[in-house]
Amino acid sequence: MIVIFDNTRIEISIFMKRLNNLNYLAFLIFFGSQQFTSAQTGVISQPQYNVLYAGCANTVQIGRQDTEKNTVLIAEGMDIQMLNAVSGTYTFTPRGKDVISLLILNESQSDTLDVIEFRVLPIPDAEIYLGSNKNGESLSNKSNLSISLKLPSYVPVQANMTVEDWSIKLSTDQKEYMGTGSTLSAEVIKVIQDAPKNTSLQLYVAYKTNGKGIKRQLVNFTL
Repeated sequence: MIVIFDNTRIEISIFMKRLNNLNYLAFLIFFGSQQFTSAQTGVISQPQYNVLYAGCANTVQIGRQDTEKNTVLIAEGMDIQMLNAVSGTYTFTPRGKDVISLLILNESQSDTLDVIEFRVLPIPDAEIYLGSNKNGESLSNKSNLSISLKLPSYVPVQANMTVEDWSIKLSTDQKEYMGTGSTLSAEVIKVIQDAPKNTSLQLYVAYKTNGKGIKRQLVNFTL
């Protein structure tokens, strides 16, 4: 059932098998006696979930009071870019701090409307793929064996990750195969495709995220 008071839409679910006219009237009298206004709002905040990922453009939506046509955002150690003024959508790109305080000021910057703290986390380890096969899984598809990197699905940012170099060792072969970039050599592809079932493969990858630093990961596959 939907009840509307002072242009405020309130949806109320009533789980009652029997609701006679008298009870319905009493319900309306009770709620009609309450004062509802669209200006009365409540916000439940969980600061521990205010997380930004370092070096990446994090999309954030900032709520704005109805009385404030424009707000000013100020934060040290973070680049701020507005995406949509109407919805209050921005990108925040942190630069090397563990905690960042965001000040939300009114248009004249005479009043502080809010202060929000964000924890800055490093980009987590990439998920590494050989062709369509994800690290830790069986290498069931041995075609198109190039290396690709993805962020875990729970990370809500985009990052450009590029493979610098790699090395591969198989449990059935003492030789270590090495190369640069995301493309495997024809030699190692043939070795992988000819290897017997249940062979273990170790892949060591060095890569950059957003063109900065070098991260190294060792992952395993089973053929």
